Amino acid sequence: MEAYLAGLPRVSMMALRKGFLDVGVADNTVLIFSRLMDGESLFLTANADTVYFLSYLDLSDGPLALRVPPDCLGTIDDMWFVWVTDFGTPGPDRGAGGSYVLLPPGYDGRVPEGGSFVARIKETLRISPYTPGGYGSSVGSFLQGKSPPAPPSAPPPPVFTEGSGLAMNTIPPNDLSFYQLLDELVQEQPATAPTPCTSPPPAPTASPKATGSGPPPARAGSRSSASTAPGNPSSTAPGAPPK
Repeated sequence: MEAYLAGLPRVSMMALRKGFLDVGVADNTVLIFSRLMDGESLFLTANADTVYFLSYLDLSDGPLALRVPPDCLGTIDDMWFVWVTDFGTPGPDRGAGGSYVLLPPGYDGRVPEGGSFVARIKETLRISPYTPGGYGSSVGSFLQGKSPPAPPSAPPPPVFTEGSGLAMNTIPPNDLSFYQLLDELVQEQPATAPTPCTSPPPAPTASPKATGSGPPPARAGSRSSASTAPGNPSSTAPGAPPK
């Protein structure tokens, strides 16, 4: 029972990704419900009055730069369903739009010196490899020889798949395949990635004191999930636990 309960959020992430792959939505591409969601698509905790766009981001080849549009509400979780960062209205960009760099486990290269950088979904959403010395690197770092400047780049928009009316199933199973999906997740993630499934539950602690500083570049597992609910602060991402 304990293994099932501990594994359920993680298997939910795997089932969600399997549902994407089954209908041709590859990693680093975007599923968007521009005409809202209906009964054809099976999701946990989704609603039918929100324009969702969702993506699985593969960091196995290195960091990714994610530029998000303004006026959205989103979150990034790793494949263990552990929160990485919010973006949009609840995030560091405060709804103005911005760029986020996602770092895989073990990355020790150059990262931007700043936080997020202010920049509608298809017009502005970008997913691209991060190049050290690019966006967020100061002139001072170049003069000090810390890294050469990266050439200017204009990443193309990602591939979008229309999800409205698309028949797909992202519900986690409750038979033997539940544990098969859980094993698949454990095997594909780096050994250094956090493993809530094999760790004891944390002891209750007092709530940490909030600070005004923004987060550093987010570190995630080798694959992460980004999901958003533009313009709807009361909504949560499909399958996401309440904050």
